[in-house]
Amino acid sequence: MKALQELSFILTKGKLKAVDLFKTNADGQPQKLKTFYEGILQNRFQTDDDAAEFFFKADPGDQAYQKLKANLKARLVNALFLIDLKQPSYNERQKAYYECYKDWAAAKILLGKDARAAGFSLYLK
Repeated sequence: MKALQELSFILTKGKLKAVDLFKTNADGQPQKLKTFYEGILQNRFQTDDDAAEFFFKADPGDQAYQKLKANLKARLVNALFLIDLKQPSYNERQKAYYECYKDWAAAKILLGKDARAAGFSLYLK
């Protein structure tokens, strides 16, 4: 739960670019992922026990809860690349730091996919 809390607080809605991380159901109701994320931000879920009980009336070892938790973590980790660095809370050094690491990670992925020209272009940026 600690990792999810840290990711959630880093990725508050204001720090992300205009992107819809969580879709709504066909009836317009938010998905469990969105409810889970917002519950973490509002300190509604302090422990895995709290969240597992809320969503599934089960213990934290329940497979459905573990899947929900893993999906939220994966979505938040992917969203790290979408942090809006133009926010006034980031100074120039922080912006450069995060941009460099974002480009480095993207280059590593591209090289791993044999996109050498694209990968090396990011290294030379």
